[in-house]
Amino acid sequence: MSEATLSKILYNSASEAAPAEDNTYESALAKTQAYLSEHHAQALAETVLQEQARDTVRYLTEQFLTSNKVYVAGMSIRELTNRLYRDMAGYSILEEPLADPNVEEILVNAYNDVEIIDEKGRHKYHESFATPEQGRDIARRLVRISGQTIDTAHPIVDAYITTGVRITAFFPPVIDEKDGYRDDGYFFTLIRYLALPVAWLESHNFP
Repeated sequence: MSEATLSKILYNSASEAAPAEDNTYESALAKTQAYLSEHHAQALAETVLQEQARDTVRYLTEQFLTSNKVYVAGMSIRELTNRLYRDMAGYSILEEPLADPNVEEILVNAYNDVEIIDEKGRHKYHESFATPEQGRDIARRLVRISGQTIDTAHPIVDAYITTGVRITAFFPPVIDEKDGYRDDGYFFTLIRYLALPVAWLESHNFP
């Protein structure tokens, strides 16, 4: 048995025994994100476009969890690594609707208020972001795919992130930090042009 395999077995055993109240997912996310942002910020940024960087971040995440004994009760090292990666370097709760060809639009009104429009109409999505900051990070990550950035100096972005998928995002000062409705201080939508064939999009200068 390799040392790495033994380490995972020991980790999973400790995770099963860990008290749930002391080992929440939110705590693990905050600790891991703080570590990677401080020590491996470049690798995190490169996950937007580079597969090798994604593998590196997964490896670094797993190493951090095992070395620092960061547990979430009932989750194996693989399960926790995959979920943390999804939230830190993937698209978090938006990955499933983005991959669903029947979803026409995703509206992020707030971190805990996400709606989708599909063949059933407009309705609330069953998941939400863990924190306002996480939702804001996902918006920035999606915007970066288009080659643009969003911040206080450039608070509005309307761009295509891939063929037929458009992101429109608003950050402060366009949206107040506390406007009585969107307390998170941001809003963004993703629209997929389902009915238009790729040839038509390309002929009209769509990316």
